[in-house]
Amino acid sequence: MRRIPRTKGAITGFLIVLLGLWGALIPFVGPYFNYAMHSDQTWQWFSDRFWLEVLPGIVAVLGGLILMRGATRASTSFGAMMALAAGLWYIVGPNVSMLWNHGAITIGPPIGQHNITRTLEWLGFFYGLGGLITLFSSYALGFMAALPIVDERVVGRTVATGTAGATAGYAAGRATAPRDRVAAGNETAVAPARTTAPAAAADEPTVANDRTVAGDRTATADPTAPSTATATGTRRRGGLFRRRRSETTRT
Repeated sequence: MRRIPRTKGAITGFLIVLLGLWGALIPFVGPYFNYAMHSDQTWQWFSDRFWLEVLPGIVAVLGGLILMRGATRASTSFGAMMALAAGLWYIVGPNVSMLWNHGAITIGPPIGQHNITRTLEWLGFFYGLGGLITLFSSYALGFMAALPIVDERVVGRTVATGTAGATAGYAAGRATAPRDRVAAGNETAVAPARTTAPAAAADEPTVANDRTVAGDRTATADPTAPSTATATGTRRRGGLFRRRRSETTRT
């Protein structure tokens, strides 16, 4: 079963249904507005009108409905083929009818008063109508043939396999995730201890030596050193009252 979306033939099928309704009803309602062939009487029935106008209209309507509602490639293509047959019959039907009418086309002639009106009647009843139905049905057939062929069983099996693989991979990841996190935490905890311990051990003698040297300097310092330092600091600042400040500090 090769399914396709139902919207693929919806517009084409709808147009074919409208054209089929036109072809089946225009012979009976056309005389109301002076658009008729063979007779100007409304709702007139005879055998050739059924075979050449009503029957192909019904077939076109059925084919258009199948196109609109078809869910598979086979059904949609069948509806398009029905519409194509109806369109071709509208084109060749008047000439084929001469086979059982002793060489005469009993469905005609057109009733129009002018050449343009008579031409439009031939086109609206048979040739133009059949050409449009043939056009849309051929387009639907070509469009269906261009769609990629995908087997639902293969697609379903592939999707199921991919889903099962993804579920198994997720479960395996959940099972191994705590171990990885614990190992990563241990490495993080051990790494700083290894890197900082030697540095701390190497820095302690240096700090102790600095303190010892600083203590020795403080113990052996001259009592006049603070005054000298103060005087030096005062001299570095400079100013007009440098001498007065230095004398005051010495006293």
